[in-house]
Amino acid sequence: MPKEAKMRKYKGYIYLHNCPRCNSENRQMFVTGKAQSMEFLAKCEDCGLEIKDRSSDYIKYIWNSPKEEFLQRVLKQVRIEPYNAFVSKDRIAIVGNENLISYLEENTAWEFDLKRTSYFKGGYIVGRKGYV
Repeated sequence: MPKEAKMRKYKGYIYLHNCPRCNSENRQMFVTGKAQSMEFLAKCEDCGLEIKDRSSDYIKYIWNSPKEEFLQRVLKQVRIEPYNAFVSKDRIAIVGNENLISYLEENTAWEFDLKRTSYFKGGYIVGRKGYV
């Protein structure tokens, strides 16, 4: 039976902006495991958002990049063939399924679907109905 991983506060060089979901200042970064099994965890204490990955740079990128910039990029991708885009599970955790679909439908004349995939540690394909 494997030992339970210890969580310890991260004391590194990564700075996290306010929570991307609720804009709370009550956020922390932790390290779990040791050596080869080490993972980083960014957590908001107010809304419960958690992003976990083996790379602290990935967490910094996902956490600190603006939501609006991401939504604009997805909107640009669904306007050209094949009329769909990949969205990671971490981005969906920040934006939300319904918010992503409603944003796309408000800014275009199409209806959209969201389908779960098994690529890249899970995620979603968002696309126009009939193309997903």
